[in-house]
Amino acid sequence: MEFRPLAANSPHLQGHARPEIMAIGDSIFNGVRSFTINEDLANASPPAFVARGLGLHMVQPDYRRPVLFDVEQELRDGIDLGRFYRNIVDNADRWLEERGEWSNHRFFDNISVAGFAYRDMHVATAGFARAHIRTLVDRLKMRGSLDFNIVTELFMALNIAFVLNPTSEPELDDLTQLEQVASRRPKRLLINIGNNEGLFGMGMSASFSRVSLQQLRMIPELAKELAGVLKTHCADVGKFYFNTLLRPRVLANLSPRTDHEMFNPPPRGGYFKRYVARLGSMNGMSADQMKDFDNEIAKVNRATEIAMKAVFGRQQDKLVFIDLYKMVDGFDTKHFGQGRRLKVEVGGRTLHISNYPFSANAFGFRQGGMFGLDNMHPTCVGYALLANTMGKAIAAAEPGLKYRNADFDDAAAGDTLIMNPPRSLDRLGVLMGLVGLIGGAMMG
Repeated sequence: MEFRPLAANSPHLQGHARPEIMAIGDSIFNGVRSFTINEDLANASPPAFVARGLGLHMVQPDYRRPVLFDVEQELRDGIDLGRFYRNIVDNADRWLEERGEWSNHRFFDNISVAGFAYRDMHVATAGFARAHIRTLVDRLKMRGSLDFNIVTELFMALNIAFVLNPTSEPELDDLTQLEQVASRRPKRLLINIGNNEGLFGMGMSASFSRVSLQQLRMIPELAKELAGVLKTHCADVGKFYFNTLLRPRVLANLSPRTDHEMFNPPPRGGYFKRYVARLGSMNGMSADQMKDFDNEIAKVNRATEIAMKAVFGRQQDKLVFIDLYKMVDGFDTKHFGQGRRLKVEVGGRTLHISNYPFSANAFGFRQGGMFGLDNMHPTCVGYALLANTMGKAIAAAEPGLKYRNADFDDAAAGDTLIMNPPRSLDRLGVLMGLVGLIGGAMMG
């Protein structure tokens, strides 16, 4: 496939070339929480935290409204599927009415998109996505009720079109994530990709499938292809910062069936006898299967690093790998006990943040708090944890930079899920109905 960035003298690049920092990848960098993305969440994404901590300017997507839905607010309002459908249609119509006026920014510096896998970085464009939005909205209206497949496609199309070309300029419609990077030549690039190649799918379903395993094992070859593009077309980028994949067992959704079991962790950070997908208590993995899952990801991480460094050869010092797999053990309450909970002070209250499944009651936040309602995507506090590991690694690689840690108290105070969680007793049952609707688009 031909690689076609903007010409170096393109007028569209005036004032937008050589940004201090850019980010590409999937929902973890997009800032998704509880299957939702909006401006506040984008500003609490790991790249946003990292840029602030390093004192670098970084333009985040300034969504005027959530993309299609706000799951947390729908649950606060008392879920009604008819109202949910109408809200989605109204939201989509407003996006269409404002086409060309979505933002005052020609480019965002964080162009990560929820749902992206490796291949999407090479092929997805705003123009292709925008061409399908009206058709998808019309199909949804003709349907007259929620259609899981249409809503998933529409979410993806809107988010791609907005993030990759917020002012709908025709000259920018055909640029992929990687072509934007090559066009703008940032001084440093943050990369988070690969969750959609099996990891999040198995984490959501608690099913260690052969198909997902095959997807995982393809990642090093996909990473090799990515490295080739970066080396050939993005030579002016000073450093590439690449996140490894998380250790699967840290995900809140992969937990013992009951809290009683979960509160009694295995000795020495071992494995529970069985893990289920807590969002619905479906399927299950044995201790051996979970250990195999962890080991597969560790192998993929190592193989990815080897493959990418081989492509860069003598220039491999431009690649910096950030070990998120190892980092998460330090905050894994499930497997190491409550001594690894994170204590935050918010509004005169002491909250203990952990990777237990998120839970709230009539009095507010109860437990968890590192992951959102989907038990897969982090909260603002969880993203701050990732960002601090990244920021320290960047500062270590660039002696001229200093990193100021994101404050966990502030992150919790700004997290509307932790501070004002939905308190419906049937929340889990409702969420299970929504997983089929939006999970496919938001799993990475």
